[in-house]
Amino acid sequence: MQRREQQQALDDAKLDLDGQTGNALVLSREQEQKISELQSQLVNLRRDMRDKQKGLQSRKDQLYSKITWLTVAVIPLVIALTGFAVWIYRRRTTRAV
Repeated sequence: MQRREQQQALDDAKLDLDGQTGNALVLSREQEQKISELQSQLVNLRRDMRDKQKGLQSRKDQLYSKITWLTVAVIPLVIALTGFAVWIYRRRTTRAV
């Protein structure tokens, strides 16, 4: 949200300049400072966004790895326990009394 507001402020500053001077680009010091300030903020926001995306990607990769290993370990265990339960059930029902 903050990035959008800053981008909008930068666009507004550019529109104000076009409206005031036509095609000539004559900027006051305040306008130059504001534009450079907004551009540096935009660069910082983009850097932060990239860092957050990298962090999310690494978390996603870790989760995928955990799910994969869990699947590899749990499915054979479930099959083995089910087979053991069936074996015990059959052993009890077919045992001579």
